[in-house]
Amino acid sequence: MVAAEMAADGRPAPFSIDVDALKALAPAEQAEQLALLGALKEKMAENPLWAYMPHTGQVNFHQQSALGTPFAAIVAGNRFGKTHAGVVDNLIQILPPEYVPPWLEGFRRRPYIGNYRVRTVVVDIPNALVKVMLPKVRELIPRAALFKGDWQKAWNDRNRILTFADGSWWDFLTHDMDIDAFAGAELDRMHFDEEPPGERGKLQYDESLARLIDRDGDVRFTMTPLLGLTWVFTELTADGTPRQDEEVYVVTGSMGDNPHLGEAMRKRLEERWAEEPTKLRARMHGEFVHLEGLVFTEFEEGRHISPDRPVPRRDEMSKPDVPVFASIDPGIDHPAALVFFWVDENDVAEVFYAEKASDLIVADLAGMWESVCAANNLRPRWTTIDPAGRNRNPVTGRSVQQEFARHGVTTLAGQNDRMAGYDVVKERLRSDRLIIHASCPALIDEFKNYRWKKPRQQQVEDVGTAAAVIKKNDDLLDALRYGLMSMPTKGKRYEDTEFVDRGTQSFRDHLKRIGGRPRNERKRVGASRP
Repeated sequence: MVAAEMAADGRPAPFSIDVDALKALAPAEQAEQLALLGALKEKMAENPLWAYMPHTGQVNFHQQSALGTPFAAIVAGNRFGKTHAGVVDNLIQILPPEYVPPWLEGFRRRPYIGNYRVRTVVVDIPNALVKVMLPKVRELIPRAALFKGDWQKAWNDRNRILTFADGSWWDFLTHDMDIDAFAGAELDRMHFDEEPPGERGKLQYDESLARLIDRDGDVRFTMTPLLGLTWVFTELTADGTPRQDEEVYVVTGSMGDNPHLGEAMRKRLEERWAEEPTKLRARMHGEFVHLEGLVFTEFEEGRHISPDRPVPRRDEMSKPDVPVFASIDPGIDHPAALVFFWVDENDVAEVFYAEKASDLIVADLAGMWESVCAANNLRPRWTTIDPAGRNRNPVTGRSVQQEFARHGVTTLAGQNDRMAGYDVVKERLRSDRLIIHASCPALIDEFKNYRWKKPRQQQVEDVGTAAAVIKKNDDLLDALRYGLMSMPTKGKRYEDTEFVDRGTQSFRDHLKRIGGRPRNERKRVGASRP
């Protein structure tokens, strides 16, 4: 009548009630079964984990903890139950045995000793943490296991850390935090709910691994692969196939694997993504796919990223030997961005500073500009600004450009023809006349992820319009575009020239200098005739 037994394949079977069989029982037996139901209801009220019955894919994921697999992941479509399984698996490892249902206790990685430390990394605070992750944790955790048995007393909102009665704790970070936030504490587990994007995400991941060494910790991913063939793809696959070995085990699955998701909902989401096959494969079936539509397809890490080096100059006290330029995208409803680069004698623009941040006012940006100048002992030849900075506020009568001037930063209004700007950037990338220092991960990330709004075959109709690209995560690219478009144009057509690496070009230039220049036979203007 009431069942919570193990099924033939070793996974827990759902609770079930056979009402007809219950009615057919003798009164005494009915009373006994009803008492069991009452006890079950009380258990579920005290401990929500008693209501968790994982489906096959979730069980495969939990089993990796019991097997001691160092790196495990669920890479699956939306609504598979990834986050739910990730939170439960964390709780299985954290909680004392009396709080873990018997069919879940077998998924514990090692014998319980308390003082377990978990860190979960989510996309952001307002949506992923506040609206998804924390409600999920509160939904599943038994209150008695918390510090003083109360969520309000156990949760520290400032530090985003949850403390348990036995001294264990669970803290939460986000993808947009600095690398320093990932240092410090020794951990038993790192859990990434959705993949950390770009170079910053890779650095966060690497820093996290160092936190696990002393406590022999493990790593868990619960994610839908929406960023394409990134570094996470490299970590979790071998020859393009999700790994399932002793070190890394990837559980794959689709939306259809979740037996608790209604058919109507599944069909509705499938119809919504039907016109975008790539998105359908990633969102519904959890497949790693190569995302089409990159704007800067020319950008390559091996060609366009270089180790940091100081601004060229004769000695530490002299002025730079190259002209230095700065560019600002002030940002109103998006992060503000500041970019510095120099241009060498071969017209190679080298970006050595690129930072962006939210909630900055003009005084903040001007202060950042001044700090970069002071740290590098230089003054830019000129500083370009978003042309919208010329617009005057109808109330104050002043413009952003005037405010920068008031704070000591004189600016030149840039050009905002996006398609022309993309062309300038693309031409420099193709001819290796644009280099980004490795210390500019946010700009590198923008280059690698900036995309057209529509598939390539539909771009023609959008050329020249603001709708051609997805205006998101492009603040540094905009600032760089303004700066590069302010450069004087060259008469030479670089795209038609032979490809020559920077070392060879420098050697050729040196040969020209030591060989002398052809003498100009023409007379100066005004010289007497022979």
